Amino acid sequence: MEEVKPSISPITSRSDDGGSGAAIEARFAELCKTGLLLDENLFGQAMNLFGESKHLLMSNMSVIGSGTPEEIERFWFAFVVFAVKRLNEGNATKEASGSGSDRNEFSLCQILKATKLNAVDFFKEMPQFFLKAGPVISNLYGTDWEKRLEAKELQANFVHLSLLSKYYKRAYREFFLSGDSSSKGTTSVVPDYHRFGWLMFLALRVHSFSRFKDLVTCTNGLVSILAILILHVPVRFRNFSTREHPRFVRKDDRRVDLLASLCNIYDTSEDELRKTMEKANGLIVEILKKKPCSASEIKTENLNNIVTDGLTYFEDLLEESSLPFSLVTLERDYDDAMHDKCELDERVFINDEDSLLGTGSLSGVP
Repeated sequence: MEEVKPSISPITSRSDDGGSGAAIEARFAELCKTGLLLDENLFGQAMNLFGESKHLLMSNMSVIGSGTPEEIERFWFAFVVFAVKRLNEGNATKEASGSGSDRNEFSLCQILKATKLNAVDFFKEMPQFFLKAGPVISNLYGTDWEKRLEAKELQANFVHLSLLSKYYKRAYREFFLSGDSSSKGTTSVVPDYHRFGWLMFLALRVHSFSRFKDLVTCTNGLVSILAILILHVPVRFRNFSTREHPRFVRKDDRRVDLLASLCNIYDTSEDELRKTMEKANGLIVEILKKKPCSASEIKTENLNNIVTDGLTYFEDLLEESSLPFSLVTLERDYDDAMHDKCELDERVFINDEDSLLGTGSLSGVP
């Protein structure tokens, strides 16, 4: 169906419902102008959707959220801006091409910061907003608005990444030193290896998987990244010995079959793991410009006691001297891929201190 471009009526003061409604609208306008710096077109559309749906906010204060009226107001503000931004992404790209303008390039994280909300609460309460405001949005943006918005997909994606980030953290700590347990002088670099792995996983999702790939495929992706880390993170940062780890599968009396071991530990298919590793290795070549070598031809401490047949190795991939450049490059690649997309910045999942995620239960998120 052809996209319906919303008609923007002139922004006038809507005071027919009393001073309270006018004050709420003024606060929303301030958020859009000062907090998020919307351009004239997006600001007009945001004000239009807010004006058309404001009566729903006023009559449904008890349905959305469980806090104060001020908190419920912030939820509504966030949902309106999010909807307008998501439904304009295609049009914005066309209209802004060649203009060099980046004024409307903001993510869901920025909306959450501006409205002082966290992701768990946002996704938990979002269905109520679209249930109430759906007819208004359909009238303004066309009957295919739900397909274009992808709200349900983003919800599922949030739940999956919450689970996957915890899965990755546990797996990483089994094989590598964490920042609080590393020896003196290594605490700054150890978290960087953890971050490198997550950024490589995000690169896999962006370039090799679909944006909303299933949980099994993403889990295989994380296991493949774990294998690459085991092969390349300097031995001094390991939390295991290839000679003694009880869960490793050995091809002979001393050499470890790494992929078979990881498949055994994490209950995944070796064929699928090899395919995913090939994709990840290809991204290391493409994004980080590293030269692949056959691991069987390389003599390095990292590969001691490991069966190297069929494995790829990249010299200096994760040496301390080259790690900062790799991190910066992967960060830039993610920024470029997510350019102008109003989605949650998936890098927040590896920062336990980031209040944007929230600490509430995910049980309310479908």
